[in-house]
Amino acid sequence: MPYDASLKTLELQALFDIKGRKEDIRLYLSDLASSFPESPNTFNYQVSHTVYYLGPDHWLMRANLKREAELLAAMRPDSAPDDISIVLVSDMLAFFEISGSQAEDIMAIITSLDIHPSSFPANGATFTEAFGIKALVSRKADGSRGFELAFDRSYRDMISNCLLRILS
Repeated sequence: MPYDASLKTLELQALFDIKGRKEDIRLYLSDLASSFPESPNTFNYQVSHTVYYLGPDHWLMRANLKREAELLAAMRPDSAPDDISIVLVSDMLAFFEISGSQAEDIMAIITSLDIHPSSFPANGATFTEAFGIKALVSRKADGSRGFELAFDRSYRDMISNCLLRILS
């Protein structure tokens, strides 16, 4: 029986892996750092970009690929102080979107992550395992009941096939 859920493979995204103490990053990135979430394992969605707070002193900034050069110029990774790491990783992750009234049922099949709203809030984001592979899992930023998953790009075709099999 097919699920009431749909799968969308998202286009390549501009991604920046950012590491360092929050205070140092705020000083260095000034206004750009104002969009960083305050709580671990959450994301903050802005119209122009999304920032994921993934662990102690670890963030991931995501934007439309068209903004990559602009963000690279604004973040100046080559000029960052020694205690801050900003690395362009746009080609690292492949993103998938699962939406529909049974998106949570699909998530229960592919990951053991507790996605109940009391454990994984509307702005929840974390690294976990899905299909036994490291994955970034987040709720969709639009507030719908959907999810986004990101895997190492080398797994893109395999993950796509696995997801399509579940949905059919």
